Amino acid sequence: MVYTEAKRSLPRRYRIADFSGREIEVPVAEKDDYPYFTLDQTTDIRTYYDENGYVVVRDLLPPHLCDRASASFEAEVKPFGGFIYRQASANPERHKFTNEGFMLNTILNIQSLDRRHFAGFRQAGLELLTHANMQRAAATTLGEPGKLVQSMYFDGNPVTWPHQDTYYLDAEEIGRMTAAWVAAEDIAPGAGRFFVYPGSHLVDMAKNGGNFDIAFHHERYKELVRQVIREQGLICRAPF
Repeated sequence: MVYTEAKRSLPRRYRIADFSGREIEVPVAEKDDYPYFTLDQTTDIRTYYDENGYVVVRDLLPPHLCDRASASFEAEVKPFGGFIYRQASANPERHKFTNEGFMLNTILNIQSLDRRHFAGFRQAGLELLTHANMQRAAATTLGEPGKLVQSMYFDGNPVTWPHQDTYYLDAEEIGRMTAAWVAAEDIAPGAGRFFVYPGSHLVDMAKNGGNFDIAFHHERYKELVRQVIREQGLICRAPF
């Protein structure tokens, strides 16, 4: 895992292996990444989203709101010793920390947190998720106003395996739900960024059930995803 910088004018890349074991290069800074889009480029956003299954919109949310959410998390949530519902288990759990002090079990549904303990964090999180710019971006990709169904808050890196969200959660019409991911802070290229496999939304994957039932045969689904990545030659991207 090393930085590569042959010439100062060339993009800097961080080399790391993806889940299939192939080496990929992750952009170190925004200037090293694909330029992506700003909110006013609605046609380009929708076209890229339809073709790739994801899109990055730069400078979508005010930095001071991101800082407020992060500060509220540190002040209210991290010191809390009680139980909070978690995304992975859907059960109330106490915090689980990494050796470095990051909360590993992701919070489920910021909008449902108890105001008695987390009023500031809940408000700050919802100001991000319901911001006018977020609503515009959601409407651009969905073609209609969005509705908040579920939210999460990550602190530590849970090392999530490659998957299609529809396997776990989707709309009545499969494929009509989308996910918005907000980076409340910059993430170092080797720390475990959000990653995608562009074009994988066009692959007709097995649905949850039968031999791929999440309750009994989840490992089969995870292996199927790895197999599809290899056979389809899908390339992992971890945007800045």
